[in-house]
Amino acid sequence: MVNPEYISQLVIRSKTELKKHYNLEDIGFDDFEIINFYLINKTLNQDKYNLAINVPQRDDKRDFYIPAILSVAATLFFQNYIDDKTKYKNGDILQKDGKRYRYDKKNIDGTHTLSGNGCTLPSVKDKSLKKYIVTTANLTDRKVKTKFNHYKNLFKLIFGEDYVPSKFTYKTAIILEKKDFLETLNDEKIPEIELKKAIPLKWVTKKGIEKDESDYIPIEPMIYLLPDYETFKELVFDEIENLDSVIFIGKNKYEPFITQIKRDLRKGNIPKAIFIGSNNIENFDNLKTWKWTQSETNYFNNIEDSSIELITVKPESFLNNIEKFEKRILEIDNEYCFNIKNLFRLKKILYSTVLPSKSLRLASQLEYINHIYEKEIKSIVSESFLEINENPEKIINELTVLAKEIINSISTEKFNQLIRLEKTDILIVSERFKDAWQEDLNSKEFVSTFGKTKLLSFKEFKQQIGKFKSRKNISILTIFGFSDIPTDILRIISQTSNNFSLVLYPEENQLVEKLLNKCQNESNQEFGSTERYILSKIEYPIVEKDEDISGIILKFYEQESFENKSYHYEYSENIEYEITSIGGEKTILEGSKTILLSKDNLKRKEKVSNLIIGDNIRIYENTSKERLFQIATENDKKGKLIEIIETSKIWKQCLKNYFVKKESTNFGFEELLAELVVNGAKIQIITVKKWLSLEDKDLFPSQTLNLIAIKKTIDCDVFNNSFDDIKRCKKAYRSIMIALGRDLSDEIMDYIISDKKVIGKILEQFSEEHIAKFIDASAPLQTIEKIQILENCEHE
Repeated sequence: MVNPEYISQLVIRSKTELKKHYNLEDIGFDDFEIINFYLINKTLNQDKYNLAINVPQRDDKRDFYIPAILSVAATLFFQNYIDDKTKYKNGDILQKDGKRYRYDKKNIDGTHTLSGNGCTLPSVKDKSLKKYIVTTANLTDRKVKTKFNHYKNLFKLIFGEDYVPSKFTYKTAIILEKKDFLETLNDEKIPEIELKKAIPLKWVTKKGIEKDESDYIPIEPMIYLLPDYETFKELVFDEIENLDSVIFIGKNKYEPFITQIKRDLRKGNIPKAIFIGSNNIENFDNLKTWKWTQSETNYFNNIEDSSIELITVKPESFLNNIEKFEKRILEIDNEYCFNIKNLFRLKKILYSTVLPSKSLRLASQLEYINHIYEKEIKSIVSESFLEINENPEKIINELTVLAKEIINSISTEKFNQLIRLEKTDILIVSERFKDAWQEDLNSKEFVSTFGKTKLLSFKEFKQQIGKFKSRKNISILTIFGFSDIPTDILRIISQTSNNFSLVLYPEENQLVEKLLNKCQNESNQEFGSTERYILSKIEYPIVEKDEDISGIILKFYEQESFENKSYHYEYSENIEYEITSIGGEKTILEGSKTILLSKDNLKRKEKVSNLIIGDNIRIYENTSKERLFQIATENDKKGKLIEIIETSKIWKQCLKNYFVKKESTNFGFEELLAELVVNGAKIQIITVKKWLSLEDKDLFPSQTLNLIAIKKTIDCDVFNNSFDDIKRCKKAYRSIMIALGRDLSDEIMDYIISDKKVIGKILEQFSEEHIAKFIDASAPLQTIEKIQILENCEHE
């Protein structure tokens, strides 16, 4: 929200200061343009700083073309008028009243001789000569249509002066988008003045100066218009004796050249620069920045800000079970002096799980969530009890039962509230579940209610914000589960112009209220920034709203976890599903793997974790794990994989040393397996053999509990001292390999769906023979008869 009184003071200040030098009343500027004219003009008339004006959206730059060009023109005209050095050379072409003459000479008595139009003017006095314009056009005996009335009228309007210079000492370069600028220039209406014929400007293309729009006013240019900074440096820079400034309109006009621009400013090659665009400029000396907010541009355009309605739902059983679970965690922490509150972060998955029905596809998440809770409880509690050398099973079982009660009580109340809303034009859902949402809403149960509702992921929403032609009713059912963190989501939606309904649980609601205050405070801080005050001399009355979330954030564990963009844990843990097809064939796949789902004669990608019984699927396997790892190491620019590889050798070598030391006493693979199992390992003998091979392609056990079992079994100082590093590198290794494998699988499916037209970045690194093997791999259509998560299964 903006403060109208603050805006009013900005407008009054701008008008008052500009009125001292210019008459702009008949130009027809609106309030937004007058403020920008003032900011630009103030910068052009000083030598202490450069200026950046940031706009919220890329297309907003078009609002600056007229204020920028007129501010530059007015400043330059005044400088060139005061320091007029117009000199007439023999052969110059002069024009007056549509007639052109050649300047022949200056007479002994100080008068001037001109010739043309079939006559000679032998004694033109200095005062009369000033009524002639030196033109770049050719001499002709005909009366020409191209005149300089618009040029004269514009600057007489602004300055009240009849004389206009026709040669310019001071000049400026403006780098902008030609097409957009011309369209804006043609749309500008000033009585009896056409701006394209009123300002001495000239286009310079990458090929050089060409005669095109510059013919509107055939005069030496005061302003050069260019497509990019390179063209300016190569073709214009050396031609300008007194460069006043360089102005960039559009972020793509300055971002690629920012280092060179900085250098030229530092060396004094450019006296000053003005940047107008949608991106900030960082680490820039002597730069003052004015950031327009979306709320302000909405205000100037008479567009109403977004309305955000927070609707709270309170499913009693679900919320009570969460409270019981968390209360028990705190009791355990106090009893054992632990810190297992890390489990609180899993609540973000619970809150982001919104189900239209427990019988449709989206309900497949419940088994996944249940597995995540079981796995995290076992891992975190086991690690804590390891420190005190006690058996964790009782606590693990107790918390697992409480977690199942939560998951079983997940309700459809959020979705029921969505149905009760008057209208939802757009429903924003997690990108991961978008197709599943579409399928569920198209079911017989809901198609009549949501047949006209458009589903968008938040990524798609951000891309389409500027394309909405009318105000939309948009619903969001959670602030978690997106690639954007909650603060960024709320910041973005509050800067649009739509009606938002957020259906939330009480804790979500409380958090959102604080974060919305944070967004408002950020805007207020910008309004009241030091740089704004320096540029405008207007103080903004800041009233801070409460945004302290310290009392709330504990419920989501810690700040790092809360701000974490990802809420999926499959990227760091190897969750596997066993799929049994009709006919008895079994396949084991990671839950994050994408397969092709065939439904209603359509093919789409779907995560394995989202599959349900009865789905018809095709599975395209990754067949070259070694090649994937090779690709990863070849692109390991930061040396992360080197650290991972070296760390993996520590635990393997320690385990091997332990085995070799005991092997002499008839200690073999089976005996080592027995010791590991006693200490909590969930493996088979083939895994033990793989672990003892330093050359084995897999670098770590996939489960942390197996590392803990090794630690207990071998009790090695080297292993113990490196345990935290081993866990960290194990997690990083799994993340890299799972993501890389998933990306390749996606590329194979894109390749197939696109009829071999789309070749991804990973796929293109394989040989044609390799690609052929991927594509020709057996992938028959299967119908799922049974699907379940595998428990405690290693596939090293």
